[in-house]
Amino acid sequence: MVSPYEKNINNEEKNALANLAVSLVKNKTIIGLGSGSTIGFFLEHLAVRMKEEKLQLKFIASSNKIAEQADKLNLQLIGIEDVPFIDQAFDGADRVDLNNNLIKGGGGSLFRERQVLLKAEQRYILADSSKFTKSLLGQIIPLEIVPFNASFTIKRIESLGYNIALRKDGDNNFITDNGNWIADVSTQKSVSPADIYEQLKLMSGVVEIGLFLNVDYYILQT
Repeated sequence: MVSPYEKNINNEEKNALANLAVSLVKNKTIIGLGSGSTIGFFLEHLAVRMKEEKLQLKFIASSNKIAEQADKLNLQLIGIEDVPFIDQAFDGADRVDLNNNLIKGGGGSLFRERQVLLKAEQRYILADSSKFTKSLLGQIIPLEIVPFNASFTIKRIESLGYNIALRKDGDNNFITDNGNWIADVSTQKSVSPADIYEQLKLMSGVVEIGLFLNVDYYILQT
């Protein structure tokens, strides 16, 4: 199984979101970077503004892919352990409900994305029109799981009534930047996201769950 979340190829909408986010960046701050194509556009546009306005920014990336892009743009990257807080974090989402709860993890960077968002003073979510839904009930939820004894972890999840599929990268299991696997869990509309979070987040072998509930965000949309 590849990522269950279809990619919106409307680059015009993504560019508009990216430009909106870039306009919110403050000078002499530390910027947390999420993952995904919209954040890629954000970086490209921000690099232009930095050059034009001589902005002084430092960046913390949540994925190797975004870090590589930032490096190619000659942006200054620092480690998340190097600072006590992040001024502004910008990230995307796979789903956003009416209460601004999120599903993330379509790109496989959910653990690091959560760490960046939690450390940020201000959190901005860039969401194109394809990402909004009334409810997260019955959605597919990504999990990051440890490969060691993964078959047992999967059986325990299935014993709770969930269907689960390991995400693939070609013929191999998808491997996160942390060296773990991604499992996509099909949920029932009868089980609330809060209950799913409680059941799975604390399970041994589960590193992270792609439900981001009850966190303050600014949701940016076109």
